[in-house]
Amino acid sequence: MELNNENDKGPKEIRNRHKKYRSKKAEDKSRFLQLRLENGICLIIQKWGSD
Repeated sequence: MELNNENDKGPKEIRNRHKKYRSKKAEDKSRFLQLRLENGICLIIQKWGSD
């Protein structure tokens, strides 16, 4: 019985940790995309400025 309880607890903890990691990863990705967008806009403005 004790073994089963530990097994039930284990995957749940892993799943929760994975969920946290996944949400953090998504957060980083959106921040990265936002930075890329801002950098792209800056590059476009620089191109227009130099023409």
